[in-house]
Amino acid sequence: MACALETIALLGAWTVLLTSTAGSVRPGLYPGNIAMIADHMNISGTNPLVGKAADSRFVNLVDAYDSRLRHRLKKASAGAWVSLQEAIYMWFPGPSFETPAEIMLARQLGADVVGMSIVPEVIIARLLGLRVAALSIVTNFSAGFSGGNPSYEETERAALTGTIGLKRLVCNFLKTNNDA
Repeated sequence: MACALETIALLGAWTVLLTSTAGSVRPGLYPGNIAMIADHMNISGTNPLVGKAADSRFVNLVDAYDSRLRHRLKKASAGAWVSLQEAIYMWFPGPSFETPAEIMLARQLGADVVGMSIVPEVIIARLLGLRVAALSIVTNFSAGFSGGNPSYEETERAALTGTIGLKRLVCNFLKTNNDA
């Protein structure tokens, strides 16, 4: 994604809205819900900026998920009649699904959803000076949580269903006032 994000930045974009799918580890956050990412955890030991020689690789991630964009998304969700819940995202690099023990750890650390994307893209986008918002369609209960036993097929089906609300939300978001 580094090349794509660099191209976007070079073309003059200053904002990026990332989307993904994620597994729930929080009661009340069900498959089909849309989670707006408020922050993330990366305990994988992997970072897309490792090996970069410049001092710019030390990216401040305090407001990685722009608060003004999140406010606009909340307004847009209400106008689109789409339920939107804030969530903390924990990144696992995949491609395998997480183990029940990893999900237990994620819950203990305060994660709400887990997934295999978003975090590296956010880090790169922030390096490039882009404002970031991120949405995840909840596609399953994670391994060992609430009976979760995720599969690719289950994730794919739930993602297709969740795109209906996501499309309405994104369309309404694009219509909202940029000053909000």
